[in-house]
Amino acid sequence: MNNLPIFVFIIILQSLILSSSCLYQNSSQNILQDSSPFPSDFLFGTASSAYQYEGAFLTEGKGLNNWDIFTHENPGKIRDENNGDMAVDQYHRFKEDIQLMTSLGVNGYRFSISWSRVLPHREAAERAQSFYSNWILDPIIYGKYPKEMVNVLGSALPRFSRKEVENLKQLRLDFIGINHYTSYFIQDCLFTTCNAGDGASKAQGFALKLDRKGNVSIGELTDVNWQHIHPEGFRKTLNYLKNRYHNIPMFITENGFGDLQKPETTLTELLNDTKRIQYMSGYLDALQSAMRDGANVKGYFAWSLLDNFEWLYGYKLRFGLFHVDYTSLKRTPKLSASCKKLIAILWY
Repeated sequence: MNNLPIFVFIIILQSLILSSSCLYQNSSQNILQDSSPFPSDFLFGTASSAYQYEGAFLTEGKGLNNWDIFTHENPGKIRDENNGDMAVDQYHRFKEDIQLMTSLGVNGYRFSISWSRVLPHREAAERAQSFYSNWILDPIIYGKYPKEMVNVLGSALPRFSRKEVENLKQLRLDFIGINHYTSYFIQDCLFTTCNAGDGASKAQGFALKLDRKGNVSIGELTDVNWQHIHPEGFRKTLNYLKNRYHNIPMFITENGFGDLQKPETTLTELLNDTKRIQYMSGYLDALQSAMRDGANVKGYFAWSLLDNFEWLYGYKLRFGLFHVDYTSLKRTPKLSASCKKLIAILWY
């Protein structure tokens, strides 16, 4: 839809490259149990983000963005006191990275645009929210806020005029982009008593996110304290969006597993990323299940092609299918990159 640009895709055409089999660590099954739910036009690729990848700080008249300012003025807020001035230098190495994607056999790439580079002397449009939720989608699709928000916020919510409601109803949303990494249990804090913690507000619906219910954890904890492995939550999310929003086409714009590099971590350990493979196995199976349930998912983009600058974690947290040596910027495929090749072959 012309009026609602959300993401930009570049499609990369290439021949598929055969790879060795990628198996579950504790099973003889392939990483995908059944490739049948994936149609021939399904987009399967990797994802990147301009600030986390490009580097080229102030090159060719680039303006400053929020993260340029934040990291330079507050280096202590970043785990390794670093910034994205160099990142993984994709600004100069994009041809090399396209070849890496070609070697994976993928047919799509999700990337973002650095507006401070494109419009260095003008104020860019307000950044779209980086998460999806009813309070974003309901007004676009139905012309009103969800009743759960109305019940809590009442007159504090802005009101749509009749003309605005009619205009919204005439618009067609092209697709919903979903970044999914983990799931939580939710405890009500509006009608029951609970310690909602710092930062709780009406805008959060008086709900508390929990990683366990009693003595039961929602899933295995990864190297970062916000990511638990719970593929079934992914399936439930896709089915929820399918049912609430008339099964509008969906793209999984980010999904991935992070390794926190510790001082004792060796290169061999980083390259032999079996936990990432297990994570991908579970979440891709959950994606298949959701599509069998009828979810209209059109593409999946793994986060991420390369290790990169991961916000407050700096360069210590690695999500890439390719390892990056941050001194030489050399790219080296991890074991999961071989699995990605096999998945592409199975899907196409």
